[in-house]
Amino acid sequence: MTSFAPLRKKYGDINTLFLSHTPFVVLHGYPVTREALVQSAVEFAGRPVLPIVEWFIHGLGIIMAPYGPSWKQQRRFALTTLRNFGLGKRSIEERMLEEATCLVRVFQETEGKPFDPKCKVSNAVSNIICSFIFGNRFEYSDARFQYLLSLISNNMRLTGSVAAQIFNMFPFVRYFPGPHQQIGRAH
Repeated sequence: MTSFAPLRKKYGDINTLFLSHTPFVVLHGYPVTREALVQSAVEFAGRPVLPIVEWFIHGLGIIMAPYGPSWKQQRRFALTTLRNFGLGKRSIEERMLEEATCLVRVFQETEGKPFDPKCKVSNAVSNIICSFIFGNRFEYSDARFQYLLSLISNNMRLTGSVAAQIFNMFPFVRYFPGPHQQIGRAH
């Protein structure tokens, strides 16, 4: 991060940068970062509200939801539910080992030929989560499972696209046609 070094010299260990109308706090160095994330965790717990994300989560969820009472309640519910499903118990290890075995088998089927592991690794990670939540895994050839994974992948790609960045800067674009409309329809 040498590009931030001049800012540190000029303004100190804590800086605020504005990207469009959204402030971003930049922390320089371990002591300041530790103080912010451990000792002052509540003050630094928030995330920027991105219009493209807000459009389809409506303030709900845990990962991209704004920090507040709703987030705390949903996080508490999710952790309790995951513990009830066995989070932190040996059964997860066994499921991960089972999926790792399946993944190794799929890699071996390529017989040393070049391939893109992204799809297969994504399948494996998703299968671990599905096995954990639903109690069973999906075959890598399952068409419905592949369709679900393609929807997730496509939304992630669209959310990081130029169209989505323009949407974040000018939310009124929501009412115009364009590729960002695919994200709005996916929920």
